[in-house]
Amino acid sequence: MKEAGFGYARFRKGYFAKTSFFGEADFNSADFYSITFSKETTIHQTGDFSESIFHGKTTFRRVIFEGWTKFQNALFEEQEKTVFDVDKLSKVSFMNTDTTRVRFTERVNWTESQEPKIVDEILLEHSVFPLFTWESVPGNKKQESKLRNFLRNTFGLNWIKNNITLIKSPDGDTINITSNDKNILTLELKRNYGIVRVKHNDVALPAFVVKNEKSILRGNTLRVYSVSEIRVGSVQSIYRNLRENYEYRMRYDEAGKFFIREMELKRKFREVSSPDAPYKLKYNNWFRCWCTGCNCIIIYQGTVNQYFGLLFQE
Repeated sequence: MKEAGFGYARFRKGYFAKTSFFGEADFNSADFYSITFSKETTIHQTGDFSESIFHGKTTFRRVIFEGWTKFQNALFEEQEKTVFDVDKLSKVSFMNTDTTRVRFTERVNWTESQEPKIVDEILLEHSVFPLFTWESVPGNKKQESKLRNFLRNTFGLNWIKNNITLIKSPDGDTINITSNDKNILTLELKRNYGIVRVKHNDVALPAFVVKNEKSILRGNTLRVYSVSEIRVGSVQSIYRNLRENYEYRMRYDEAGKFFIREMELKRKFREVSSPDAPYKLKYNNWFRCWCTGCNCIIIYQGTVNQYFGLLFQE
């Protein structure tokens, strides 16, 4: 299916088997009664089960979540009868959803790296730290690599690899990313709206935010961020739910890793109130002074944009 719109639908004692969703799989606010997703059913780009209610036995077996999939504000009424027997949940969000008794089998992998960093924390970071500066792509290899990784890991665009071609339009407002197999991703800068529209083969993906910010070396520059309304406390709550879940199943090693991530997140970020940026964060950390090669410790508690503008983008 290119796109599937099942919002507010009701599914009774059925199953999806070997079904591929190539566009958006929209199950927002749907009701599922004893449903099974199985046999390599694949969500290639984005999936939305937000505010859905799962009644009775619910099974996700060998489902492939290649793109960002949301189970946000969802309800699993019978968690002991809810099973996720899949290889990867590294692109799945359970924000504001109780998963403390959901069964996650041992094959589940929450991350594509060694750290158990869930997708919500990754999106939080990219909404605080810029993905790239518009003027530097294409051209800056480091920023191109960061953008490729984000598009591939978040939206499941596995064709975006090192051999892709990035071309900017003559007016500087469009970046086309293409491959040999005729896939195309378009980033279109809308300066008046402060966004970058994203389309994959004419299918709209979540837009980026663009901000005109001051750079120490370049003056004003356009920095591009992912769109995220995620609060630090919400991400901590997900880690807390997962820790409780794994402790209940007596999987203490994995539970300990989720506890470490929760504490690490708390150490790094704290929310501050701001009239123009309700999700603005401060970064609590110490940095070793590498400028002079000494071993002194610098304690800094300024805002992210004040301190990290140069470090992350120049």
